[in-house]
Amino acid sequence: EAKASAMILGSLPFIMFCIIYMMNPDYESLLFTDPRGRLILGGGLVAM
Repeated sequence: EAKASAMILGSLPFIMFCIIYMMNPDYESLLFTDPRGRLILGGGLVAM
């Protein structure tokens, strides 16, 4: 049960990112087009 909870909590940020990106791509487009956005994405992935 703990493993399932950990998997759900670990995947939740990625799922929410995809949902928000599908609803409004302009909202998160700076993360992919701006060098600072890519740095933020990389930092977030390392922190997870």
